[in-house]
Amino acid sequence: MIASFGSVVSSWVTTCSLQNARWPAIWLVDFDMTLRVVTYLILILEVVLPLLLMSRRWHRVGMLTGLLFHFGIFVTSLNLLMFFLAMMVLYLAFLRSDDIDWLSRQAKYWLQTARRLR
Repeated sequence: MIASFGSVVSSWVTTCSLQNARWPAIWLVDFDMTLRVVTYLILILEVVLPLLLMSRRWHRVGMLTGLLFHFGIFVTSLNLLMFFLAMMVLYLAFLRSDDIDWLSRQAKYWLQTARRLR
């Protein structure tokens, strides 16, 4: 049964990508091993990401990974703007007070740097 997961990306590429992708990737079907590796990496990410988000030590890595993952889905797919925006809003639930303080310090730093460059 696990071997069938390797064909998930291949199935999507041959059916849905022609209708839903910004850049149809039908040529990827020729790279069966690459599709299998990508499929397994996505499955691993989807299992590990919630664990990273719940971890006190690794949740910033999880936030960045999740944001980049969903941004990648948005960039490569059509008609998924609302999904992307919903995912970005849902990541707010994982922000902690120290994350907000860190983001505030980073914003101040970059604003001061931009002012100095003018």
